[in-house]
Amino acid sequence: MTLRRATRSQTASTAAAASVHTSTVSVSTSDGSTSTARGRRGKAVKGNSVAPAPVTSRKRKAAEDGVEDNGTLADLSKSRVSRKKKNAKEAADAVEPVASKPETKKAKRSKTADNSSSSIKKAKVTTSKKTTKKKVTSSAAVAPLPSPSSSSSSSSVTIAPPSSLAPFKFGTVSRALEEELHSQGVKVIVGVDEAGRGPLAGPVVAAAVYIPPDVHIEGINDSKQLDEAQREWLYECITSHKDIVWSVVALDHLEIDRINILEATMQAMRRAVEKVDALLKSRSRNGQSIQHVLVDGNRLPKDIIQPAEAVVKGDGNVFSIAAASILAKVTRDREMLEHDKSWPQYGFAQHKGYGVGSHMSAIHKHGPCPIHRMTFAPCKHMKERDAKALKAAMAATSVTHASIARLEASMGMTSATFSATTSSSSSLTSSTASATIEAKTVSVSTPSKKKQQQRSTSTSKRER
Repeated sequence: MTLRRATRSQTASTAAAASVHTSTVSVSTSDGSTSTARGRRGKAVKGNSVAPAPVTSRKRKAAEDGVEDNGTLADLSKSRVSRKKKNAKEAADAVEPVASKPETKKAKRSKTADNSSSSIKKAKVTTSKKTTKKKVTSSAAVAPLPSPSSSSSSSSVTIAPPSSLAPFKFGTVSRALEEELHSQGVKVIVGVDEAGRGPLAGPVVAAAVYIPPDVHIEGINDSKQLDEAQREWLYECITSHKDIVWSVVALDHLEIDRINILEATMQAMRRAVEKVDALLKSRSRNGQSIQHVLVDGNRLPKDIIQPAEAVVKGDGNVFSIAAASILAKVTRDREMLEHDKSWPQYGFAQHKGYGVGSHMSAIHKHGPCPIHRMTFAPCKHMKERDAKALKAAMAATSVTHASIARLEASMGMTSATFSATTSSSSSLTSSTASATIEAKTVSVSTPSKKKQQQRSTSTSKRER
């Protein structure tokens, strides 16, 4: 009986020592961090004790999986079940598409260690694929706000032509030159163009236009490349827009004849630019003014205080100049239509005053009308020819007082002496003329008597 009791006591002490033994599990991760888990602590048993059993491979695997090891078989079975569930979840996640690039094993281990470092006793191991998927969805849900450039481009206004208009064959002129100036810090750019330098009648018209960078009108091009309906629609779009600043100046045919067509064109351009500059200053709170002027052609108007640039064929290559050409052309055409009502025989509604064949023949037939430019051919030649004919008629019909005075001064006579001389000379000439006439009559009668005598003698001889 004593032997049996001793054996049982030894067995109980061994089991107690095994249950009181403190177990420690260390988990190392790839980033160098180490976490530790400890079991219950107990008092050491005096007397005979059994050494704690070494940690088996199964326990080590359970520790690597993050499961707490209590040295029991039930815990190992639980760890197996959790590992199987984890593998099943990994397989299911592998089927799902992941937007990000697949990660390496080291990255997966580091993310797993970061997630399990908070509580090692009951670590919740989440796979790297799930973590990546959550990050992608979060970034997509919190989308960044649009940049100022994209918001400004979305606020730009584009005006498209209606379907009733004919298609614009030549499209819209590029804004490359304006955009280049904008990149250099030049924001307020004005385009200038004219209409009516070549016609034989009517005014010359110049226009200046400022179109903001965020306003775009489709179809703007050289006015000569557009039909009348397209020009009228574009004219209304430009002049009715609240953000576009424009001005039109016209000089009539009398001013053209007085200072010549080139000077009249330059003056009209300069006045148009000055008006646009004044309008800009009055509209803006900070006194905004013109920073650059683009002029069509190879000459610049005088006395322009702003920086200016002449662009050859600018009406077909520069957006703002093309807009100015449309305003100038439509304004002048409308005025010539009004003149056609007053002088329909010239056909101003068809040719707008240009020197076409029908217009030239009408000028030769009816002569120039009050709006014709008398310094332009053929009106200039007709005026010179008429002046010469008038002088010749005056010289042939009568002598002017000025010519009489010059004749008196050259001969040194007074007007009375000149009149007496002219009267005496006229009486002398009349008497001599009558005497000459009588002498001629006598001389004419004498030969006739001789012939009669000869004829009588000849007849008498024949009778004998």
